[in-house]
Amino acid sequence: MLNQRTFSEVFSEIQIEKENQNRSYEWESLLEPAWITQVMAELGSLQIKSHTLSRQRQYPKPASPRPSRIAHILTDEQQLAFDLLHKYQIHSFSPAFNKQELKSAYRLALLKTHPDQGGNAETFHQVKKSYEILSSLDK
Repeated sequence: MLNQRTFSEVFSEIQIEKENQNRSYEWESLLEPAWITQVMAELGSLQIKSHTLSRQRQYPKPASPRPSRIAHILTDEQQLAFDLLHKYQIHSFSPAFNKQELKSAYRLALLKTHPDQGGNAETFHQVKKSYEILSSLDK
């Protein structure tokens, strides 16, 4: 025998009974619409509670401040090598360079001075020597 009531009618009836009696229900059959409604309501409230607890925001630790970089004290030979690499840079290449910035400046200078790219062999070798001189600073 099928139940002739609609889902919303059963749901509202259960809510009214639950408010009046405030007790748990025991149903004869697991397929009864009222039991399904109650389970859905209880699961819905449990999911909301667990969802709100798990959504507490985890803020990352603030990053430690970077140490200020100090410019390298360059000798005359190192200054000439720095000026040569700086000449081929699009972006600023400061005297406070690190190993990664030096390598990137070196590669860009190599591309611009390579004989196959329109440069000449003399400047190409000067760029290589400049990199060797400056790389000894950042060890």
